[in-house]
Amino acid sequence: MKVRQWSKLPYYDPKSLLIALDKVSDQVAAANLPYNLSSLRTNELNQFRERRQCALFCYGMSQRLGTEVRFAVFEESDTDFIGKYIFLDEVHYVPLQVKEIVPSVVSDAVTLQDEIDKLEKYTDSKDLVVAFHINRVIHVDFAQLDFSRVPVMELWFFGCVDQVKQEWLLFGNVLSEQREPSNFRYPEP
Repeated sequence: MKVRQWSKLPYYDPKSLLIALDKVSDQVAAANLPYNLSSLRTNELNQFRERRQCALFCYGMSQRLGTEVRFAVFEESDTDFIGKYIFLDEVHYVPLQVKEIVPSVVSDAVTLQDEIDKLEKYTDSKDLVVAFHINRVIHVDFAQLDFSRVPVMELWFFGCVDQVKQEWLLFGNVLSEQREPSNFRYPEP
């Protein structure tokens, strides 16, 4: 039933979306807007920031898997997005939730473990994939984090590793034994 519903959704190409957003972000920077507007941190703009974060995750996964991962907006229960990819000629759908470790300028009191602990509330989410956008400069020692109360299928982390936001790191699935990082570059036209 869910798959039939998900198959009818409009899916976005993360690469094209990110390239278009990069052009807009140059214009926003030139406009010298207040931080909450330029960083999409208002109630009206949150949805666009979350879609950009989902596009980044899906693009990173596309690079990692060697197949295009698209996404659709689908807000129901614990799910915000549906990822879609083809593997061995079969279409796969993945419910996604994107979280963020906010920049220090927004709140430097938030810790990664605090945000991981909040995932306990997803009690009926055995097929959910959660991806954390680490949106600040921090050192993460995954061996020191407690994932024992995370009731989701997969948990991933991604973030920028350079000042110009071209080099990105994708790390996970931390709930499995294979916690391999992979790098990807922000897409270019």
